[in-house]
Amino acid sequence: MFTSVQSTTVLRAPRAIWAHRNFISALVKREFMTKYANSSLGAAWSVISPLVMMSMYALVFSQVMEVKLSSAVSGWGYVMHLFTGLLLWTLFSDVLMRTQSMFPDYSNFLKKMKIHIGVVPVVVVLNVLVSWGIMAVLFFLFLTLGGYLGQVSFLHLGMAIFVVAVLAVGTGLILSTLNVFFRDIGQLVPVLLNVGFWATPIVYPPSVLPGWALNILQHSPVFQLVDFAQNSVVAGGSASTNAIFIPLVWAIVAFVFGCLVLGRAKTDLVDQL
Repeated sequence: MFTSVQSTTVLRAPRAIWAHRNFISALVKREFMTKYANSSLGAAWSVISPLVMMSMYALVFSQVMEVKLSSAVSGWGYVMHLFTGLLLWTLFSDVLMRTQSMFPDYSNFLKKMKIHIGVVPVVVVLNVLVSWGIMAVLFFLFLTLGGYLGQVSFLHLGMAIFVVAVLAVGTGLILSTLNVFFRDIGQLVPVLLNVGFWATPIVYPPSVLPGWALNILQHSPVFQLVDFAQNSVVAGGSASTNAIFIPLVWAIVAFVFGCLVLGRAKTDLVDQL
C-alpha cells in the first residue's frame, strides 16, 4: 500500500523540480557539451550521427526489402514508413536506456548534494530530448524532400510521440528503481529492446506478418503507437484517433505507477546507492 506520506512526496516533486530549474538547465548543457568536448567536429556529431544512421537504414532496407514490401509500401513511401518508425522507437529506447541506469549514474548528486530525486529523471529525459530533437529536425527535412510534408497529419503524429514519451518515462521510472536493487535489470533491458525493435513494425509494415504473429504483436502499445504514427505520415492520418486510446491508458498507468514506486522507494534507493 502507498501511504499518504509517499503520495505527498510524489505531489511535491513538481515544486522541487521547478526550484532546481537553473541547476537542471546547467547540467543538461554541460552534459551535451561534454559529450563532444574532445572531438574535432564537436557538436556537429549530433547531426552527423543520426543523419548517417537514417540514411543507411533507408539505403539498406529500401533496396534489400523493396521487392518483398512492394505490395504494401515502396519507394519514398517506404523510406518515410521506416523513418517514422525509427523516430518513435529511438525516443522510446533512448529514454529507457538512459533512465534504467540513471540513479547509479547520478549517485554523487543524490548523496552529496541532497537534490530531490525527481530532478534526476528530468535531467536524463531532457538530455535524451536534445539528441532526439536533432533527429526529429532531420526527419522533417526528409518529409519535405519526399513531398510528404503536406499530407502528414501532425495532430496524429504529435499524439503518438507524446504517448510514446509518457510510456517510456513511466516504464523507465519503474525499471530505474528496480535496477538499484536488482542490477540484472540493467543487463536485461538492452536485450528486451533488441527483441522489441524487430517485434515492432519499423522496417516492415504489419501487413507482411503472418496472422498468428500479428495477433500477438499488435497488443504491444509500442507496436500500436508506431503503426498509428506511420499511418499519420504515409497514409495521411487514415487511422482513427480511437487507435491511440489503449496505448494512452498504458502510458498513464505506467507513469503514475512509476512515480508511486519511486516515491515509495526514495529513501531506501538513496541508501542503496
